[in-house]
Amino acid sequence: MGSLPGPDETKAAADTLNLKQRELLTQHRELCALLLAHGVSTDGANYVAKGATRSSHKASSVLFTSVGSEVRDFSSFPRCL
Repeated sequence: MGSLPGPDETKAAADTLNLKQRELLTQHRELCALLLAHGVSTDGANYVAKGATRSSHKASSVLFTSVGSEVRDFSSFPRCL
């Protein structure tokens, strides 16, 4: 039976997931801005950006990030304004 990861490995994994979540949030904001600049409604831009971010090949395995007691998911992404 394999050994469980130690605190250093767990922290490294959490840091990696947090970095990926920040990258996805940046992509979400950039896509929202692009869609809004092309005249797409706020609601439409938000739906497209969330869908694109969620279906991203790189994002497919990163659905939830847990750090300490704080859990974030894609529903916490800001709406396109």
